[in-house]
Amino acid sequence: GALIPVHGYAGPFYENRFVSEMGDALASNGIAMLAVNNRGHDYVADNLSGTGSDTTSVPGGAAYDHFERTLEDVDAYVGHIRDRGFDSFFLSGHSLGTLRVVHYLRTRGEDGVNGIVLISPPDMFGLLDQRTDGRSKTVIDEARELVDAGKGDELLTAGRDHPVSAAS
Repeated sequence: GALIPVHGYAGPFYENRFVSEMGDALASNGIAMLAVNNRGHDYVADNLSGTGSDTTSVPGGAAYDHFERTLEDVDAYVGHIRDRGFDSFFLSGHSLGTLRVVHYLRTRGEDGVNGIVLISPPDMFGLLDQRTDGRSKTVIDEARELVDAGKGDELLTAGRDHPVSAAS
């Protein structure tokens, strides 16, 4: 069998100590694990797109993450696992990764998924309200205005404790 862990908001997979310990425990029991970063790793990241001379830099990280792109990320992980001969696997999500895993299953179905492990699901609206001192509606309104104006990649100014784009 195999396990695919999906990390949470801004946290690269290697920052969670339990991922290494989980990988060691799985390996000692003959279970493979594919630990990778999704495009929302770190707060701001320089993600590359394309190959060879067509490679370009794309603003990435949690600040520019679009939740719907989760499907592309998990599709790639599942494809990689399947290419290596695993026709069934488990999905695990930590923090925002729990929502990513559930969204993936709801959208793509359960083909090959033996089970899921959800670790510490977040209250995203509660976190937003806490991080904006109760001004979450202001943040959401600003984001909608920027997206509607075609400026989804602009960073919000309405009280976040780290950068986040309007589209994110």
